[in-house]
Amino acid sequence: MRRLCHAALLVGALVATIAPAGAGEADGVTLRDYCRAEIAASGHVCDCLMRQFDKLTDGQQALVGAILRQDATAIPALRADLTEAEARRAETFIAGETLLCRPSG
Repeated sequence: MRRLCHAALLVGALVATIAPAGAGEADGVTLRDYCRAEIAASGHVCDCLMRQFDKLTDGQQALVGAILRQDATAIPALRADLTEAEARRAETFIAGETLLCRPSG
């Protein structure tokens, strides 16, 4: 049982270090690092956030990454490539998804 738990922890750590499919590597890494430093040190909240991030379009993921990096030059161009609804979803992603991913109580 102890070996199984250890293996599960190793697999979880490996999965947490991989950028989500479809995301630019830098955007996935930016989100993961931001989550660990600013939102939650525990893995389950960040894992949940990364799963939700993977559901965004590539353009939305790029906008989230630029927002987190505070890249004022890239944000307007990335936003212009999205519909208003897509841009709004990306701009509210961190606040909205963090609430959904945090355990209640």
